[in-house]
Amino acid sequence: MAFSCILKTVFSKNCHKIRQLAGLWAGLLVQWIYLFKGLKGFSLVTTRKKIASKNQKPIIIYGDGACSGNPGPGGWACIIATSEGMVYERAGSRPESTNNKMELTAIGKALREIEGLAGDVVIYTDSKYVIEGITKWVHGWRANGWKKSDGKEVSNVEYWKRLVELVEARNDKITWEHVKGHAGNSGNERCDELATAYCKGRKLSLYEGPIEDYKIKL
Repeated sequence: MAFSCILKTVFSKNCHKIRQLAGLWAGLLVQWIYLFKGLKGFSLVTTRKKIASKNQKPIIIYGDGACSGNPGPGGWACIIATSEGMVYERAGSRPESTNNKMELTAIGKALREIEGLAGDVVIYTDSKYVIEGITKWVHGWRANGWKKSDGKEVSNVEYWKRLVELVEARNDKITWEHVKGHAGNSGNERCDELATAYCKGRKLSLYEGPIEDYKIKL
């Protein structure tokens, strides 16, 4: 009994110092772990991104571009359906552009929008130019200093560089799916409607909310 009382007395007198030492050692241990992981190429992405679960649904993207005149006033639009069940429509315009630039812009804007979200991505576009370019041609272009086989600079090179940067920045799988334009695909049709309207100076209302309230079937 006396011994337990002595222990309590000693512990109570030194409790504050013990907590200080424990906190100091814990802090040093955390710093050491971060340093060790950093040396092995570890990057702590949880401060910026949510970690994707194994059964998480992919992020769905639809994108389309339009141009009145080609070159001429351009418009782009994209639809983003997140893994959490939210839908975001985005659209914009350029006073002078081309159809291919707007197609690239639509996908680039969507990828920029989801930079803070982890998870696999499925991208739907009716542009074979975008799909063939990002999955095949871009590797040769970049290896050749962004020159084509004839030695001329790649068209829309700045757009391609931005798209490559966004694609390579993702740690998750990206699947590219081609859809036929004006063939009844609801996501593609909606993007076409928005892009066409914006290139003509008409700003339609953009949806942002739960997927269950979205009138377009994705």
